[in-house]
Amino acid sequence: MARIEFDQLLELYRHAKFGKGGEEDESQVTVATPAIAALLMRVETDDYAAAETGITLLDDVKAVKDGVVVSVRLNDPRSGFAVLARDVDGLVRSPAARIEEPRHFYLVAPAYAPGDEPFPDEVARYRQTLAVIQLFARAASMLDATKSELVFVKDGKMVMPIRFNAGDLKALDTVAADRLLGQFADELHDEQKCSILFEALVDLCSAHRSESRFRFALRNMGDLANRVAQGYRLFASGFSYAKVRSELEDARIDYTQKIHKTIVDIQNQLLGIPSRRSSSRRR
Repeated sequence: MARIEFDQLLELYRHAKFGKGGEEDESQVTVATPAIAALLMRVETDDYAAAETGITLLDDVKAVKDGVVVSVRLNDPRSGFAVLARDVDGLVRSPAARIEEPRHFYLVAPAYAPGDEPFPDEVARYRQTLAVIQLFARAASMLDATKSELVFVKDGKMVMPIRFNAGDLKALDTVAADRLLGQFADELHDEQKCSILFEALVDLCSAHRSESRFRFALRNMGDLANRVAQGYRLFASGFSYAKVRSELEDARIDYTQKIHKTIVDIQNQLLGIPSRRSSSRRR
C-alpha cells in the first residue's frame, strides 16, 4: 500500500476553510484537484490513511467530485508524520517543535508551510528562537530532548525548561538575539565563549522559578549579549576566568609561604638569643 506524502496532505490543507478547532469541529474542503479527491476517497476506505492524516470525511463519499465543497474533520496527523497547528502557539505546544523546526507542518493562521515565501514574521522569530536554543544547548551541561529542558551543573543543578509562546516571540529583541548569535559565528575560542555564556545564563536565571527561566532569558536577550561580550573582551585581553582563578590561587600560596618563612625566621632568631640569667652565671 502506497504511503501518504505530506505534499498530498498539504494540498488539501491549502484548499480548506478551517473550523474553530477541536476534535468535533467541522471544516470545509474544496475538491479543487484530482489529488484532493483521491486523498478524501482513500481516508474513507483506508483506516491507515485516516489515522495517518487525521482526516474524517463527514459527507457521503459519492459527493467527492471536482469543484465540490465537502465537510470534513481535520484533526492532528500522526505524530512524527506532520504537525497541524492553528497558530504558532499551537506549533510550540509540541515538545519536539520547541527544539527544532518540524520537517512537515502547516500553520492555519498565518497560512504557512515550510518552503513558502515570504515567510511570516512569527515564523522568522520562531526560527531565531530555535537558533538561540541550539546555542544555549552548546553552553549547557546537557540538553534533555525528551523533557525539552536544558541542564546547567555548577555548585548544584539549574534546570531550564524550554517553554515559550507567541507572546514571547513577539517580545523577542531580534537585534539583540542576532548580536548574541553573531558572537558565536566565528569558531575561534568557541569553548571559552560557551563557558562565558554558561556563566552568564546561570547568573542571570538561577534566581528565577524553573518554569520562567527560559522566558526570562528571551526577554533579557540584550543583557545576555552584553554579558557575553564583556566576558569575552576580558578573556581576549589575556585574563580568562581560569587564568584569573589560577593567578589568585598562586598568589595566595606564595603569600602563605612567605608568612610561614617569616614566622620561622623570627622563631630561629628568638631561639638564638641567650637569656640574661645564663649570661650572668657565665661571668
